[in-house]
Amino acid sequence: MTSAHSHVTNEKTSLSDTELKLPRQIFKRRIQHEWAERKVLMISRLLLYVASLSLLIYSAAVDNFAMMLPSYFGIALFVFAGIFFSPYRALTVHDKMLFMEEVLEVNPRLDMEKWDVVAAQSNHAMFAEGSRKNPYFFFDGESCHQLFQTFVNSYAKEMKVDQGQEPRGNIVEQAATYHLQKLTEKWTQMSNNQ
Repeated sequence: MTSAHSHVTNEKTSLSDTELKLPRQIFKRRIQHEWAERKVLMISRLLLYVASLSLLIYSAAVDNFAMMLPSYFGIALFVFAGIFFSPYRALTVHDKMLFMEEVLEVNPRLDMEKWDVVAAQSNHAMFAEGSRKNPYFFFDGESCHQLFQTFVNSYAKEMKVDQGQEPRGNIVEQAATYHLQKLTEKWTQMSNNQ
């Protein structure tokens, strides 16, 4: 266990059992959390969208179709930036390891109260390790659970399951086991490279 976890007991079943807070307890709305975390990106995307839309409207009004191409490019860039600059893409391998450590420790399954604990502890651990500027990365347990599902789904796609046979055992356990094996391999590879 890292030093970031030293004040939390192993018998965590709900967020009230810890001293940590989630951003949903601090911010009134999710958009306020998004604004606090990603202000520059949100402003940049908004300016790009407004400029592209204004250029598109102007070029349509003056019947200048040559000006429409840059506006379409700007709108496409707006959409691409929203997908490419997802907050979860900003997670380093170390952040992902801290996150997975919390998931393994709490073992939340489908219990959203336990996912809240994972979110709060992951936020605190990433902040304590210095990889985040504040302890507000995950808004709540739901956003934390969605990220975990993304991890499991991405590794489950890599699994080569024979379409002609039914998978043996619980598919979720198989995906989690495979995910942990890949995580261990990456961690070992990172350790060897340093």
